[in-house]
Amino acid sequence: MTKMTEAEQQAGAERAVRFGIHRRELRVLLAAERAGPGLPPYGTRVTPDDVDFESALTAAADFSWFAAVRLPDGRTARFTVSADAPEDEVGCEIDGRVQECIQAHTHLSRGPSAPVEAWWDWLQRSFVALGQHDEPWAGDGIEAQLERVERNIVYADTQTSAARRFADTGELEVWLTGVYAPSGLLPRVRRLDADAYAQSYGRAFTAEARAGDGPSLMSLGVSRQRDESEPTTVWYASYLDTTADPAQWFPADARIWQAVRIFADGGTVEAFDNDRCFDSGELAPYVRDGVAPIDADAWLVVEIAGVPGAQVFPAADVMLVAASDRDAAEISLEVGSIDGVLPLFALHDGFLRRWGPIVDPDAVVPEADLDRLEARVMQQIAETRG
Repeated sequence: MTKMTEAEQQAGAERAVRFGIHRRELRVLLAAERAGPGLPPYGTRVTPDDVDFESALTAAADFSWFAAVRLPDGRTARFTVSADAPEDEVGCEIDGRVQECIQAHTHLSRGPSAPVEAWWDWLQRSFVALGQHDEPWAGDGIEAQLERVERNIVYADTQTSAARRFADTGELEVWLTGVYAPSGLLPRVRRLDADAYAQSYGRAFTAEARAGDGPSLMSLGVSRQRDESEPTTVWYASYLDTTADPAQWFPADARIWQAVRIFADGGTVEAFDNDRCFDSGELAPYVRDGVAPIDADAWLVVEIAGVPGAQVFPAADVMLVAASDRDAAEISLEVGSIDGVLPLFALHDGFLRRWGPIVDPDAVVPEADLDRLEARVMQQIAETRG
C-alpha cells in the first residue's frame, strides 16, 4: 500500500470538509426551489428529483465529488470538490469531462469552478423545453410567412452576447449575420487600430481641443425617415478617445448607450437611426481590414450595409443586443455596458420564471388562475394611479 504524503493527507482532509459544506449548500438550494415558485428557469427538465446524494457516500471515498445529477439526455453530471478551487466554488463534470460554467446572456465562461448555485442554474438552463413544437407560422418559408400574416403575428429574434466572448472579428460578424440575414442587410465588423488613431488624434482630448481648437472625432446621430431623401445629422459633445479607460466609455447610469435601428424592405434600407456613431470616412485610415483578434484592448467598428456611420466601442466591458423584428423588416444593434444591461435581462428572466405558463403556448392555464392574475394586475394599476 502506498503511503500518502503529508500534503496529500492535508488535501484529502480539506476535500472532506468541503464535501460536507457543499452538500449542505446544494440541499438548501434544492429545498428552497421545492418550497416556492419562480426559482428555476421555466420549462427546465432538470429538477431536484434528479439529484443523487447517496451514491457519493459510497463511490466517492476520496471526497472528490459530492452529488450526481441525472440529465435528460442520459448523461450524468457530478459536482466535484477540489482543494485548489476557491472555498466557495466547486467543479462540474459530465460523464467524466470537465465543464466550464457559462453565464446567461453574456455567454462568458466563469471557468471550471463556480459556486454551487451557478452550476445548478447552468444545468437547468441547458435543458429548457419551452414551446418546443412545430407551429405552422414558424420558419422562413412562404407558407409560414402567409400563416403569420393571417394570424397578425411576426417573427422576432433577440440575441445577446458580451463582445469579448468572440475570439476575433470574424466570429462576431458571423453571429450578427445570423440575426440579420433574413433582412438582406449584412454587417461588417473590423478592428480599430487604436494606437494609430491615438497618435493622429492625441491632442483632440486636451481641454483646448475639446473647446474647438484642435482635431476631434465627435460622436454623431444620423437618421433618415421614410419620407426623407437626405439624412439628418446631430453632433454630441463626446469624442472617440482610445487612450481612455474602456470602463469609462459608458456613463455610470447608462444602460443602452449606443444603438442603430434600421427599417428595410427586401434588403433595401428605407429608414434608419444610427445614434452615437462615428463618421466612417474619418475612421477609414485607422480601421484594419480582414479578421483581427478581439482581446482586452480591442476597439471594434461595426457597420451595416446601406447605413452611414459606424458603431465604435471597446470590447472589454460591452454587452451587445442584436435583434430582428417584424419578419426582419426591422433590425437593431444596441450597445451598453455589461453591468448596465444585465439587470434589464434579470428582470425579464424573473418574469419568465414566475409567469412562464402565461407565455408558453403549450401550457394550459386554468381560468381561475387567469382571473386571479387579472385581478392582481388591475389592483397594481389602481395602486400606481393613486
